[in-house]
Amino acid sequence: MNILMYGQIGIIAATLLSAAPGYPAQSAWKPAPCNIPTPWSDKVDPANTLPEYPRPQMERTDWQNLNGLWDYSETAKDAPCPQNWDGKILVPFGIESSLSGVKKALQPDQRLWYRRDIEAKSAWLDGKHRLLLHFGAVDWQCQVYINNKLIGEHKGGYDPFTFDITDAVKPGNNEIKLSVWDPTNSVYAALGKQALVPSGAKYTSTSGIWQTAWLEPLPKTYISDIKMVPDIAAGALNLKVNVEGSSEGYQIEATALAGGVKVGSVTGPADKLLLLKVPNARLWSPDDPFLYDLNVVMRRNGKTVDSVKSYFGMRSIQIAKDASGYDRIMLNGKSTFNLGVLDQGFWPDGIYTAPTDEALRFDIEAVKKMGFNTIRKHVKVEPDRWYYYCDKLGMLVWQDVVSRTVILKKETDQPEYDKQFESEIKAMIDSYSNHPSIIMWVLFNESWGMYDTKRIATWMKDLDPSRLLNAHTGGNDEGAGDISDAHVYCYAGLPGRQEGKASVVGEFGGVNVLVRGHEWQAGTQWGHGKVNSADFAFTYQDIINRLKPMIVSGLCGAIYTQPYDVEIEENGLITYDRKVFKIPPEWASIINNSVYGYASSKVSYVLAKSGSNWRYVAEKPSDDWSKPEFDDSSWAAGTAPFGENGGRTGFTGSDIWMRQSFEIKDAVKNPYFAISNSGQTEIYIDGQLVGGAVGGVYGQCVLLPAFTCASSALTPGKHIIAVHCRRAGDKPVDIGIADVQ
Repeated sequence: MNILMYGQIGIIAATLLSAAPGYPAQSAWKPAPCNIPTPWSDKVDPANTLPEYPRPQMERTDWQNLNGLWDYSETAKDAPCPQNWDGKILVPFGIESSLSGVKKALQPDQRLWYRRDIEAKSAWLDGKHRLLLHFGAVDWQCQVYINNKLIGEHKGGYDPFTFDITDAVKPGNNEIKLSVWDPTNSVYAALGKQALVPSGAKYTSTSGIWQTAWLEPLPKTYISDIKMVPDIAAGALNLKVNVEGSSEGYQIEATALAGGVKVGSVTGPADKLLLLKVPNARLWSPDDPFLYDLNVVMRRNGKTVDSVKSYFGMRSIQIAKDASGYDRIMLNGKSTFNLGVLDQGFWPDGIYTAPTDEALRFDIEAVKKMGFNTIRKHVKVEPDRWYYYCDKLGMLVWQDVVSRTVILKKETDQPEYDKQFESEIKAMIDSYSNHPSIIMWVLFNESWGMYDTKRIATWMKDLDPSRLLNAHTGGNDEGAGDISDAHVYCYAGLPGRQEGKASVVGEFGGVNVLVRGHEWQAGTQWGHGKVNSADFAFTYQDIINRLKPMIVSGLCGAIYTQPYDVEIEENGLITYDRKVFKIPPEWASIINNSVYGYASSKVSYVLAKSGSNWRYVAEKPSDDWSKPEFDDSSWAAGTAPFGENGGRTGFTGSDIWMRQSFEIKDAVKNPYFAISNSGQTEIYIDGQLVGGAVGGVYGQCVLLPAFTCASSALTPGKHIIAVHCRRAGDKPVDIGIADVQ
């Protein structure tokens, strides 16, 4: 269909719909200018905006979508509701976005008003129903009015909320108004990466309604929510169906189906824990994202009162030791390396809101196509359908708590904002804990707004003991949670190991690759290191290859920054407009898929990485110091590791030269060097340079691949190893030789 035909049909449809009661004139909308629109920008239809049912795990057939054109006005923060309106805004796109049709910034001293009409069907007001008004998310504080009557207020920009408007509506036409205040950057509220003045790693803010709004008529007593926790060991789903109103006398029947065939069912009282047996369960994983359908029916005296359609996945997630004694992330009891991307959830046309459901799904499909199995959703919470696609397509999710970054002006405000922050954490867990794709909650990012970490981490773990808890990605490690996490740009390094915790790199990579014609703002892009488009595939391969020896050494996950550019932060694998893959996805898939088997590799040491005896000096020796015939008898003798903090042999210098003789019994097939040194390392075998590293080790012992010539050098027999280490800090220095199979 060409653009002209599409536009004509859209106008006809909009004209017809505008004549229907309760709908504003749809033809009044057009997108505001956008310098790099996405492929879905021109598919946004004001007469049919994001029409999909917004809660796939609580699906009902009788509902009314309120997305579309609303009246809007901006006023002073303390001004009354306007009598005249500035124009039309397309809900659910934030007012700052192109797709809202407005593209205006909302300041903290302003208030945003919305208005539209709805028609209340007589069947909804028969005394047997309740009429609910749902919002997926409104940023940040809003009051909702029906026919000028205040029906409720909500704070928080990321969690869904609902108001019962039954007693406020009348048959026929009714008016909805919203008053929204968004204090972006002015109070200590959770805002993620939003900024009034975007720069660097802060981006355009979103204010007002930014997820679907809808009406839903329900019986007086209805299913309010479902809680599902799979138990793989028991072959069952722990299920609790909660009811709004008194649950006395109400019975629940829940039926699990696979491909339309019943596999299990359970009957029991509402508001009580039920055990739904799932025999021979097919386990959910990225390789096999199998989902069971779930039909839930609520009855009283044998009569059906309410029902919903849902789904679930059977999977487990835990930390456990592998055969080598490393603490690993275990999915369904198997060590599963989490290779992922740092997804910030921004769009050039919709900012926080994907233009269409197809676009929302695209990002997950693209990441999957490039060979990743994990997405870290970074300091943002998405609409429920995003997690549905992760469930359906098979994508592990590390879900961040939305961060706070603004400094409080008055310390007396701290308790109020802490209480609000924690209420939003609970709302996130309550709202999204049924998704099998979410395997980890991430509390604080890089110490932003960090406080009471141990207390909050313990509380979150109590709220959801079925998932992993990362308390401090890239920040101050206070020993809380299940994860040890470091951020390392551009090349990843191994974080410190802690007993009982999985070691991960929460962010790495971030290489700036410029693609002309797809820039948010030409000439201002940045990233962590810069390469040309032609060289990026090779650079990326090098970065990923460096993960492999660290995986053998206990690394359990790594999150690459990032899947696509975001505004001037142009370090994505895809351009911000989602039109250009900077690496062909087939290439990226081959590179990424090469890492997954390394966690099960067997490591045998030819030269012990700790406790071996060396000759060493701190002053530069003669040029032939690495040769086998060199006489090192005048050098000091010591046992590795060398260093003042944790070393067996004290050493405080910046450079150390080390030598020892050793014997190889069998040929080394796949040589790696175990290196503990945060500075430069050079390794010689019988006078030949065969390996080394330049930084990135951070005092931890990691395995790094040897040069190609090492295999021919490491033959059976006696050899001399000579090592020069230039330290960068006070961590101990140690070297070993391993064969990785």
